[in-house]
Amino acid sequence: MDFEFYEEALTLAEKLANVARAVSLSYFRTALPFDSKEDKSPVTLADREVERVMREMIDASFPEHAICGEEFGSEGTARYTWLLDPIDGTKPFLMGFPLFGSLIALLDQQVPKIGIIETPATGERWNGTSSGTSMNGRPASVSARPGLPQPRPTTSATTTIRNLLRSCAALQCIDLEEVATHSDSWPMDALTLS
Repeated sequence: MDFEFYEEALTLAEKLANVARAVSLSYFRTALPFDSKEDKSPVTLADREVERVMREMIDASFPEHAICGEEFGSEGTARYTWLLDPIDGTKPFLMGFPLFGSLIALLDQQVPKIGIIETPATGERWNGTSSGTSMNGRPASVSARPGLPQPRPTTSATTTIRNLLRSCAALQCIDLEEVATHSDSWPMDALTLS
């Protein structure tokens, strides 16, 4: 594994999350018009602007990388693919409800290496890499608190990332079966602060 490359890529992913936070919050709780996509889900200027800016930043840093985003589809094929969902939860975003986020992932030959869940309105950021998971820079893991039921994947950060992967597979940016063969390398699971 190229440590320097992944450090540079993680730095970029953090910058992407910062931009996603700033742009989405500039539109949050405003009278923002929306369009309906083919699947009837809403899309706003905020969704498109966040993704457009993230794509520009990736192209400036890693022009040889592929990008697959929810709003603008697939761009290129390469060893490294960035997956972007600029605003996951556009309906809550439009209603002024603070539980929406931006999803950013980097795959190396279909294997997830970096994942970020940025929740701008709550000020939380979950990072997942091969070295572990953190929330706002603090280590995070599955809760060891006695008496709590075992975490369920349907309520975990992993589900959010899996939904991003499914969206990108639907756009034919990635091979979901290939990614699934590497799912044990993905560090994010049902998380709480350590």
